[in-house]
Amino acid sequence: MKRYYAMMADIAGKRCIVVGGGKVAERKTAALLDARGSVCVISPTVTSQLRFWHEQGVLEWRQRLYRAGDASKASLVFAASDDPDVNRQVAQEAEQHGIWANVANEPGEGSFVVPTGFRRGPLHIAVTASGASPHLAVEVRRKLEVTISEEYEVLALFLERMRNMLKSRVNDEQARKEFMRRLVVEQVSEWLAEGTVAERTEEWIKRMEEHPCAPLW
Repeated sequence: MKRYYAMMADIAGKRCIVVGGGKVAERKTAALLDARGSVCVISPTVTSQLRFWHEQGVLEWRQRLYRAGDASKASLVFAASDDPDVNRQVAQEAEQHGIWANVANEPGEGSFVVPTGFRRGPLHIAVTASGASPHLAVEVRRKLEVTISEEYEVLALFLERMRNMLKSRVNDEQARKEFMRRLVVEQVSEWLAEGTVAERTEEWIKRMEEHPCAPLW
């Protein structure tokens, strides 16, 4: 089994080729558009949702079969057609050009896999079984969705704001890191246990804004 390196990629404006026009291609495309990728779908037919996005100018649709060279200038390639031979051809061409490729249903044939995941604002939780069992990854994700409540979105946005406010008050980077560590370890866990996330985060922001010279802790 391959050992994958986990990372989050900024694909805003990057050209992403999706080969295929079915539901799998639609799911891949939706995630790419959410990350502001520049998407081109190549398929003789597409789902109604893909067609709608094309008509709205959200993505490019090449209404034909995949041709050699289609993936040569892409940043990411997704082989999601119903034909395993086409998917294999797409992956091989991507590899020849040093382009990252994902192959639906046969992850081992590509150079990366796409985890199942969910978002809580800036917090992005991703789970993968490295291609061994997508169903297990989905089951783990479902359990995490219950555990990681909407309160975590409030916390993530609060902590982001706190970091930005600290940058204007504290020049010592190590001191900022230690403050944020203590805030998460000593306060956030308590707020979650109490169910007081919204109130406490609002109190902290208000205190920081009204007393910018007060001790941080």
